[in-house]
Amino acid sequence: MPPIIYAGWVPELRCFGFATEFLEGYRSLRAALRDSEELDEQKQLLKKLAECIADLHRRGIEQPDGNLTNFLLGPNGDIKMVDEDDVRVGKSALSGRAAMTNLANVGARLPSGDLPLWLRATYIQARKDLQGDVEFDEHHFAREVFRQKEQFRIKREARDAAPDREYD
Repeated sequence: MPPIIYAGWVPELRCFGFATEFLEGYRSLRAALRDSEELDEQKQLLKKLAECIADLHRRGIEQPDGNLTNFLLGPNGDIKMVDEDDVRVGKSALSGRAAMTNLANVGARLPSGDLPLWLRATYIQARKDLQGDVEFDEHHFAREVFRQKEQFRIKREARDAAPDREYD
């Protein structure tokens, strides 16, 4: 997450405000993935994302909105999570089940095919404590990605939005 520069009450607006440092030169991971033409480049970006999410999960942080615009790619290749308003912070690392569901939320925004499974595989490399976790096996993960993709499709259909978007 970017450094916090303000968190507190904003009297003029009568609400709580939260501001972070401006991230010069950063762009959304969605844009970076869409712009990359090579599968190997996409996999490298997803590896960085998986490592970022694994680090968050180890710290007990969950981003329930896995939209790829909530992750920014920096000019040096680092990734920052933004849109912290829905973030949940626990006292310990996310369990295998919670981590799988949260990662599948991100994986469901990727094109169907191998990329969601690549995200899972690189995440598991970064979270060695979950290797062998039955709830986080490839089959369960793929089912959860499919379930969440279906939920997104239904929501988009209800809003009369595009039925499927790559790198949502």
